[in-house]
Amino acid sequence: MRRLVASTLALALFLPALAEAAKTKLVRVKISPDLQGQLQGKFELTKGMFPKTFHTIDLATLVPGENVITLKKAEDVKGVKTDLRLISKANLREEESEAFRVKGTIKPGNGFSGHELKVETEKFDAKIDCSNVFRSSKQGDLLEIDITSLKNLADCGGKDSAEYSPYGVGHRSIDDGSNWFSMADDERMGREYAVSFIKENGDKILPIDHPTTVYMQEKMDLIAQNSDMPNLRPKVRVINADVLNAFALPGGYVFVFRGLMEKSPSESALMGVLGHEWAHVTARHGTRGMTRTLKTLTAAVTVMLIAQVWASVTEDKVKQVILPMIGVGTLIGAQLRLLSKGREQEMEADRIGSQYALLAGYHPRGIGDMFEVFNKEAGGGSSTSLERILSSHPDHLVRVERNHVLSSLFYPVRPDYVMTSVGYEDALAALTGERLPSQSETVLLATAFINGLQKQQEDAVTGYMQGYIGKMMEGRTPRE
Repeated sequence: MRRLVASTLALALFLPALAEAAKTKLVRVKISPDLQGQLQGKFELTKGMFPKTFHTIDLATLVPGENVITLKKAEDVKGVKTDLRLISKANLREEESEAFRVKGTIKPGNGFSGHELKVETEKFDAKIDCSNVFRSSKQGDLLEIDITSLKNLADCGGKDSAEYSPYGVGHRSIDDGSNWFSMADDERMGREYAVSFIKENGDKILPIDHPTTVYMQEKMDLIAQNSDMPNLRPKVRVINADVLNAFALPGGYVFVFRGLMEKSPSESALMGVLGHEWAHVTARHGTRGMTRTLKTLTAAVTVMLIAQVWASVTEDKVKQVILPMIGVGTLIGAQLRLLSKGREQEMEADRIGSQYALLAGYHPRGIGDMFEVFNKEAGGGSSTSLERILSSHPDHLVRVERNHVLSSLFYPVRPDYVMTSVGYEDALAALTGERLPSQSETVLLATAFINGLQKQQEDAVTGYMQGYIGKMMEGRTPRE
């Protein structure tokens, strides 16, 4: 009995000691010197079954390196509520910055390693989880919170990380939208148009073995190898015209205008545009857009055919009424597609293309620099060169801002990003001996290029619709 009482007394004395040892008296917060002057917000220490804040750490009062805060008394910390705002200058010019917030709770878990942290940006919504870059631990009465690895959101995870981070390239599906065309269809249509355009305008297209064409092919190969379709090889031609643009056709046929190269502020800016064009190929924007047009037309034509059938109109009459409408409907549908989805696709291509350029070794801000040139060339408007024909393109400065957000918040910080190279300078020098077409020739060439693309899409849609109507009519039972 005496032994039992002694053991019970010893245990009673020992339990408070255990409880006291588990309580927190000191909090150490470690912050990277890179974040000096860029970090705002607070950590709130909570206690109790229903978490209640008992101590707040103002991040603005902390210094780079280690900060040790002594609490008034030891407390059983249940969690650390986090609400911090980081003003990031990563990958931007010195006078520029972007900001994001990290909100959530650091929970005890396995020695204060269980985190529930989410991120929100100030420009658009993104579901990003930064738990992996917040390290915390509990040893005795010391709670440590380490955010030295937090520079931007590049190393975070979460639902949208594969979309906004370059680390998602090759591990995501970007062409999973509805598409009634196969990759073989993409390649065929791109090849047919490329062959036709080169045949008609060969005198204004640099030879395949021209130094500038060789350079462009090498750079497009590099972009493609770092894309979501690394096994698809680009087929590049350089058009000898003073047009500030480039185009990538379905299947990987790329046309770069000389004016784009000569007016690019840097090689990284040119590579950003090349990445953008290749993103149109990998995301299959061309045939996905045609699919949307076809969906609209087939729905409308189906309703019309049913109405005509019940009106006892002959098959010839139906074709007389409907087939002429296909051309008009295609043009209307194409225009609606450009206006409603064109801007969305352009912004998507900006984002994906900047990731391709980054993975190829170039500065991710490049395409933003290029759009600043576009904006200047357009006199502050929303269009330049061929974009006047394609009015669906977003405002240039909006695109610059979005690129800056992505570059600063979601892309890794590296000191060795390429801005320009000797190869780029040599490719430019090789153009000096090539005579430029006149301004009137250039306008005709650019217009022919766009009109040819639109006609090819119209012919493809019209052909599909003619086949669709034929099948519908074959199965028709005229009303008696």
